[in-house]
Amino acid sequence: MQVSPLQNLTTKAAGGSLGASNPVTADFQSFLRLLTAQLRNQDPLSPLDSTQFVAQLASFSTVEQLASANLRLDKIADRLAFDVLENYTNWIGKTAEIEGAPILFTGSPTPFRLDPNPDAVSVDLIVRDLNGAVVYRSRIDNSDRIQTWLGDGGREGEPFILESEFTLGDGSRIIRPVGVFDVITSVRQGEDGVVFSLARGFTASRAAVRGISESPAY
Repeated sequence: MQVSPLQNLTTKAAGGSLGASNPVTADFQSFLRLLTAQLRNQDPLSPLDSTQFVAQLASFSTVEQLASANLRLDKIADRLAFDVLENYTNWIGKTAEIEGAPILFTGSPTPFRLDPNPDAVSVDLIVRDLNGAVVYRSRIDNSDRIQTWLGDGGREGEPFILESEFTLGDGSRIIRPVGVFDVITSVRQGEDGVVFSLARGFTASRAAVRGISESPAY
């Protein structure tokens, strides 16, 4: 089936991006020039009839409407993203409790908090380096109070990941991340949502933040 230049153009526009930078949607004069060229170069034995003409006008109108709607949606999305960021700007400078985030050992005791499991008969703190190797293990309380890792097995200036290992009555074990504490220094919109930059050099998603406090926990 032969495809006319205008049909090909509107098909590409409908299937691709409908942003304001698209030349088909940006300038109605482009459509008129293309239509004029098609009429001038049409096959005399098979001229463009009124039905085709109306169909192509309708196609262009549909693309224009979709492009306009897409532009409005982009503006709404940008505004919503800005509003979301604005809601979190007052978190900057505050201490966040973050689940599962790496923490840089500074030489001082590192506070953490676990989510207690009432079915556990014991709980161990597991400290891993970023390669996953266990550098320290110790029995801790099955409580939501803030506890501390004194740095045993670690080295100052290196990052570590803290986990809790619950041992249940049947002998099975469950490993869960614990909450560590760091200060939020900035907030930005990432591909998957809000991202917080932390004072010790790492980042955290909004879903990882358990809570916010005015005073530092470390």
